Amino acid sequence: MSAFASAPKCPACSKSAYANESVKAIGSTWHISCFSCQTCKKGLGRDAANACDSGGLPYCKACYGKTFGPKGIGFGNTMGDTGVSTEPNKPAPPVPARAPPPPVPARAPAVPVSAARAMFENAPPACVPAPKPSGAKVSRFGGAPKCPACSKSAYANESVNAIGKTWHKTCFACATCGKGMGGDAANACDNEGTPYCKACYGKNFGPKGIGFGNTMGDTGVAR
Repeated sequence: MSAFASAPKCPACSKSAYANESVKAIGSTWHISCFSCQTCKKGLGRDAANACDSGGLPYCKACYGKTFGPKGIGFGNTMGDTGVSTEPNKPAPPVPARAPPPPVPARAPAVPVSAARAMFENAPPACVPAPKPSGAKVSRFGGAPKCPACSKSAYANESVNAIGKTWHKTCFACATCGKGMGGDAANACDNEGTPYCKACYGKNFGPKGIGFGNTMGDTGVAR
């Protein structure tokens, strides 16, 4: 008597189907290589759970549906269950006609360059500038005072304020000796709006005598 139990027989080949080479499905033990669809011969050994049974014989789902399932689109004698009949002389279902594409809208006629230029040149201005006031020209800045010596404008960076007026620094000088006093305006002397240095003012308008008036170096010796 053998020490091992005898292996079950494969229904497809009637040979012993050992555990390492067999699969259990639809109530029997099959060789993995023998367990295939009866119609298309597709191997089902690795997909036994999805096999279909008819009279103890295995079928794949597609062939089972074609052979034993209801007839119609996706069932029965169709190619891959797509609805295309494999029976001869059976017309295929009509293909619906495609809708025509929408018409392309007509393009507006191009405007000639000369006409476009005329339209641009004859168009009214966006805004009309206000008329300039008539009369004397007005400066953006305030008018500078006039220098009494040369009657020209004396601006701040070149002028000095002294004896009630604004002078050019180069023009502000003693009326007698011509000594420039632009840098010493505080010590200038005024006589009727005319500047004098202290010495000339004393000689011309001061008291006469020793040390005053028309003397040589204000020493009392007449010139």
